[in-house]
Amino acid sequence: LNAYLGGVIDEPTFRSKTDELKSEAEGVKTSLERCGDADASGGDMALRVFDWMQRLPEIWRGSKMLEKREILETVSLNRTLVGQRQFTVLALEIM
Repeated sequence: LNAYLGGVIDEPTFRSKTDELKSEAEGVKTSLERCGDADASGGDMALRVFDWMQRLPEIWRGSKMLEKREILETVSLNRTLVGQRQFTVLALEIM
């Protein structure tokens, strides 16, 4: 609006951009309505997992064997390795 009022852009350009922005805003509104009430707990969980992973080397060094096994199982849950043992890979990542 300031560019139009200041004479930097002409009226057709201003109207075109205004229509484009209104259309985009309507699309965003429609998308948000389709999402319904989003559950913010997924973001909270992701943040907790990230924090845990950042502290993992410290947790690992202070853990007993059973806790270390639980950490290995958690970290390697969906991991597939070919030609390497999972413990070796995790140990290298922690060091």
